[in-house]
Parts: sequence; C-alpha cells; structure tokens
Amino acid sequence: MSSTGFLLAQSGVDTAASTPWDLSSHFNARPLAPAGDRAGQGFRGDNNEKYLSNDLPISEQILKVNDIPFLVGPLAGGNNAIVFKLDSPAWKFPVQPAMRLKSISFLTIGTGLNPAKPPADNGWGVVSVGYSDGTKQEERFIYRNFYTAPPMAPAFSVGVTDLESKAGRSPGRHIYGQTIPVDPAKEVSYVEFDVSGIADGSGNDAEFAILAITGTK
Repeated sequence: MSSTGFLLAQSGVDTAASTPWDLSSHFNARPLAPAGDRAGQGFRGDNNEKYLSNDLPISEQILKVNDIPFLVGPLAGGNNAIVFKLDSPAWKFPVQPAMRLKSISFLTIGTGLNPAKPPADNGWGVVSVGYSDGTKQEERFIYRNFYTAPPMAPAFSVGVTDLESKAGRSPGRHIYGQTIPVDPAKEVSYVEFDVSGIADGSGNDAEFAILAITGTK
C-alpha cells in the first residue's frame, strides 16, 4: 500500500505543506456516523457506540483543524477508524516513500476508560516515529479523549459531539488532536501507536481509535 497515494488534489486541498495519509485500508470500524445511525461496528461491542458527525465541520471526508487537513473515512456506508482495545498489539503505519517532515498530527477518539483510583494511574499511550536511519522518537499521547473534561496540553479538542449507542445519546464527548514535532533532517518511515501502557480503572472494556494522521512538511 502506498501511504501517500491519495493526496486529495481532487478535493482542492493544498498538499504542498501537509500530507493527510489515507488510512482506509486499515479501517475496521465506523465510530463516526450520522445521527440515528446505529449500523456497523462502533465501540464496545454490543453497545455499538458512535460519535455523531453532524456537528463536525467535515467536507468531502476532510476535517480541517488549525489549517491542518485530516482525511477521515466515509460517514456512512463504510468504516472510518482503526479501533482496538487497550491490550491490542501496537499498530504501525508505514510511510512509503519515507519523507522529511516538520511535524505529525493525528486525531484520536475513545470510550469506556474509567479513571484509576489513587494511587493507581491510568498511564499513557505512546506514539513512536521511526526514521529511515533506524532511530526512533517516542512521545506520550493524550488518552483523556475518553472524557468530557478539556484536553490536557498539548492536545486540542477537534469537536464535541453526541454519542449514538444502543442506549441513546450521551452529550459532551471529545475528539482530540495532537501535533508532535519531528526531526526535519531525517526521513520518517513509520508512525506507531501503542496503548498497552494504558490501564482501565474498572470494567476493562475501554477501546481506542485513530481517525486520521497528517504529516506537515
């Protein structure tokens, strides 16, 4: 698969500065959906929870935040996220061909994470950026996208939507974004997400999803 084969020229998006990577071949669920849509796999099995797309400024599968274009999947009729449980193996996205970038931005969502009781800690997820020379950069990413609270810096809130589930709607859920700087002198060859360091406070049914990844040149 070519990770840079879909550069959105047909959507009028300027890809000279940013490359929104096409993750569609990895998508396995549809957490973003129109109001009233409970079909297709969402979060947490039979609960089938989904974030409603109606309040998000999405145009032609492009969600633009802070002038960064993110390519999200179809809102109906297809999967639009990579969903995995907290004990899933790390997920790696190969950047082919490798390229030099200034930063990498990503959109994440999740549900079902219960806070740990002190002195326990929920922990942190890790995003790793692999370079062509074999070195690797690791950064913590925000797991608090499961909550209604404002995001912890350096994350930013992309949008607040309702959540469609078997039980109805729950207001006030966040979709979070984060930008991490990378070494512009090196070529990025992959991006990897690892949530094995995050622990659910109770229930052990938390799930996490990646909606989009964009590299900024």
